[in-house]
Amino acid sequence: MNTLTSIQHNQCSYITSQRDDLWEGLETVASHYGAAEVPKLASMAHRSQVIQLYKNLLYLGREYPLGYDYFRERLKRAFLKNRDATDPEQISQMVARGEFVIKEIEALYMLRKYRTLKKRYYED
Repeated sequence: MNTLTSIQHNQCSYITSQRDDLWEGLETVASHYGAAEVPKLASMAHRSQVIQLYKNLLYLGREYPLGYDYFRERLKRAFLKNRDATDPEQISQMVARGEFVIKEIEALYMLRKYRTLKKRYYED
């Protein structure tokens, strides 16, 4: 038990030191290249957010009422239209809008499910 605790402690201290080294490295890169290059580091984080948003929307589009192909084409067009955006603030707003759309699609699916169950079990 005592050796297990010491191994866990050593692993935690190693991970902490690696994390600190990473942040120091990022700060060094940012200071070396100047303020003009710092947004590129931020855009790398936005890139992964945008890709994940696209994947989530594609997954949700499988059950879209007008069909998956219709949904996929519209989604692709919307993402291609905004592919040249470079302003981090604007990208954050578009990602937030995409997350809102995800919530709306989920609500649409839940409503459809509710209506189906209501028709199945209740007579109107």
